[in-house]
Amino acid sequence: MSIIWGFVFSIVAALVASKLVSGIQIKTITAAAVVSVVVAIGGYVLHKGLMMFLFPFNWLTLGLLSLIIGVVAKAAVVKLMDGKVNGFSVDGWGSAIMYCVVVSLVQSLLGWIF
Repeated sequence: MSIIWGFVFSIVAALVASKLVSGIQIKTITAAAVVSVVVAIGGYVLHKGLMMFLFPFNWLTLGLLSLIIGVVAKAAVVKLMDGKVNGFSVDGWGSAIMYCVVVSLVQSLLGWIF
């Protein structure tokens, strides 16, 4: 999948997730694009940074900790972006975590279809 298709899928997934998750509001496509890029980059950096410190525990849990840390890292970036991007708001941590899960599922579904 090319970078452009991945970016388009990410924007569509963000818009779909904002409609499905009650505590998330995305008002414009520009806000969805900014959120998609920042969550992708920030979540990746935060996830890799945390995994350097939590490597022994990840090994003991056979990699399951990596999934949890990935979702929590992206949710932290989503929660940090609340109020900093025009047209984007998050009500709480539960909404941020559900948003990240829904975005991941929608991106996987779109990748599988196309």
